[in-house]
Amino acid sequence: MFGDNKRTVRVTSNVPDGHIKVDGESYGQAPKDIDITGMGTFSPPTVKVEKDGYATEAQKVKTSFQAITLLNLLNGPLGFLIDLLTGNMMKVDTKEVNLTLRPEKS
Repeated sequence: MFGDNKRTVRVTSNVPDGHIKVDGESYGQAPKDIDITGMGTFSPPTVKVEKDGYATEAQKVKTSFQAITLLNLLNGPLGFLIDLLTGNMMKVDTKEVNLTLRPEKS
């Protein structure tokens, strides 16, 4: 409930209309702001941008533990459990993913 709970990552690419996927789920075309709420609790989500004729590029979103989450234990385990399930126990350190796609070699 407390801490940095902004869970939006801006995804951009040098190639217009590159297709965005986060952990295999489609999110439309770049550039776009992606809400990654609920992702990255146990492993950081991976953002990919793909486009026909270009090599796919990917980057992991960096996350870190929010120590303030431990204060939830003072009120019992419910708050801690909610932060665990929503991903809010982890802070999103990466605010923007800018991927450079390169033409595929034929």
